[in-house]
Amino acid sequence: MNTWCVYPWINLHTNTDGRCKLCCHIYTEDYIQHEGRDAILGKDEWEKIWYGDHMKNVRSKMIAGEKLKECTRCYEHEEKGLESSRQWANKTFHIDDMEIYDPVNLELRLGNVCNLKCAGCWSVSSDQLYNERKLITSKEQLPDWLSTQWNHELESVERFDWNWFNTKEFEYFIDCVVPNLKRLYLTGGEPTLINMNRVILDKLIEAGNNKCYVCWTTNLTNWPPEFYDKLDFFDASEVQMSIDGFEMSNTYMRYPTNWKAVEKNFEKAQQLPEKCILKVYFVYQAWNIFDVKKVIRWIEQNQRRRVDFAPIYLESPDWIHSCIWPTHVKEEVCEELQFETSYKNATQSIINYTMNTNKYSKERLDKMVYYISILDKYRKHKFKDIFPELDFIIQHETAH
Repeated sequence: MNTWCVYPWINLHTNTDGRCKLCCHIYTEDYIQHEGRDAILGKDEWEKIWYGDHMKNVRSKMIAGEKLKECTRCYEHEEKGLESSRQWANKTFHIDDMEIYDPVNLELRLGNVCNLKCAGCWSVSSDQLYNERKLITSKEQLPDWLSTQWNHELESVERFDWNWFNTKEFEYFIDCVVPNLKRLYLTGGEPTLINMNRVILDKLIEAGNNKCYVCWTTNLTNWPPEFYDKLDFFDASEVQMSIDGFEMSNTYMRYPTNWKAVEKNFEKAQQLPEKCILKVYFVYQAWNIFDVKKVIRWIEQNQRRRVDFAPIYLESPDWIHSCIWPTHVKEEVCEELQFETSYKNATQSIINYTMNTNKYSKERLDKMVYYISILDKYRKHKFKDIFPELDFIIQHETAH
């Protein structure tokens, strides 16, 4: 298997806490190291992160054809017949030589400020989720598997300085790279709620860098005009809208989303310049396996211009993994999608992933049941009211 990837030559990614990775598709805690610890952008000198020993070692291994532990997710996707992030990057970005220059691709998560508490997310990416899980862990005697994960999240949030991007070192880094930046990706948290993202966009505009491809992922619950109006300056851009279900399904998974606000802002998105690409990012997970067609139909009925549909595969937590279901349920999902003519590549990708991935176990389903009970206790909606078909399957599978 070819293991080389262009990202270590062009791309720098940050977690919401400032720790750096090779790219956003590394879901494990494999961070770029600096002086024996995780490197933090804005705290450590960026040149020592990008040109340091860790990155030198990564590049050397890739040139030698060696596999990297942090790249396991790409290897697994390729084995399942899916296009991996590595393959997409190699196809999309080209370099003329193996010399090392300043990064021209940035993937920035500037803190965990967010207005949602998504079921598949964690406290490091949502301060609202942090507050909720802090409350729950103080009131509930959680099972070890859940308390271990949630306490780890809470400790991670409490361990880091969440002003890492409000430093002179971070400003210096941005000033160094914006003139030649080719791609800027912003997410969070919710990027439209984080002021430093606007500052970076303004710096790109001040530098006259209209060639930079600017994109961000948004939950589409709010629409600050002063943020979106900046897209007029750039030759090409992309807005990725996170929608994981239809109506109340989306509200439950991406709590407490107001669906009417999503619909209103979806309409506003279509009024952006045509040079701005629009995509719906659909995080495929246990509770939306029967929502794929519903979301596709909703897009078709409401789009006035091209809107792409792009599935992303939730890997963790595994108790809400899309492939936690027994074989007959997965087959039903695939049968429903096999004759879908819209977004054929996307639906075929979901079919391939579903049939080539097995996460079924009674233990995971029992964990799901408990997780649902906690969400239902501390939130306004009940799972069985929104997902009666899935609730029936759960009751059947966990009854014996």
